[in-house]
Amino acid sequence: MKWIKSHIAIMVFTLFIQVYATTESRTWELNLNETSGSVQFLAVGRPSFLKIRGHGEALEGALVVTQSGISGSVSFNLDSLDTGINLRNEHMKHKYLEIHKFPKAELKIIKISLPDTLWTDISTSLENVPYEGTLSLHGNQKKIDGLARIKREENDLNITSQFKIKLKDFGIETPSFKGITVSEDVDVSVSFKTPFQIKK
Repeated sequence: MKWIKSHIAIMVFTLFIQVYATTESRTWELNLNETSGSVQFLAVGRPSFLKIRGHGEALEGALVVTQSGISGSVSFNLDSLDTGINLRNEHMKHKYLEIHKFPKAELKIIKISLPDTLWTDISTSLENVPYEGTLSLHGNQKKIDGLARIKREENDLNITSQFKIKLKDFGIETPSFKGITVSEDVDVSVSFKTPFQIKK
C-alpha cells in the first residue's frame, strides 16, 4: 500500500512539474500588422455638454506575451484620426498634433501582470487588468497607467485598454474650434483582436 501511495505521489509531482515547466516556457507572439482594431478618443469641450469623439485605424507593431507579462511597443498613425468634421480634422492634425513633424504615436508596455488562467483556459475573460506604459506623442514621452480587458478565445486574443492623457504633458496646445475649447484631459481607448503564435 505504501508503495502504491508513493508511486501515485511521484506521478502527481512529475505531472505538476511538467505542466508548470510547459506554462513557464510558453511565449506567444502577437503581430498587430495583420489584425483588426481601432483607436478612439473622447474629449470634453467647454461648454461641458459638448463631447468630441474621434477614431482611427488599427495599431501597428508586435507584442510578446509571457508568464511575466506583455512586452513590446505599438504605434498609431495620427493622420488616420477622424472626428467627423473635415475642417476640425485639419486643425487637430496640423495645428495641434503637428503630424508633419510627429506622424505617429507609440506606446511601449512597461509592466502588466497576467494570471495563469490565460494559459490554462482556452476561453477566459480578464477584467480591469492594470498596466503601465510609456507613451511617445508630439515629440514627448510620458508614463501612463491604464486598465485592460483581455479575452482569450482559443488561439485569438481580444484586448481593449483605456488610459487618460493630459495634452499639456505632451506639449500640445489646448485645442479650440469655432468657439469651443477642448479640455486638456483626453480619454483614449485602444482595441484589437489578433491570433497569437507560440514562439519556438
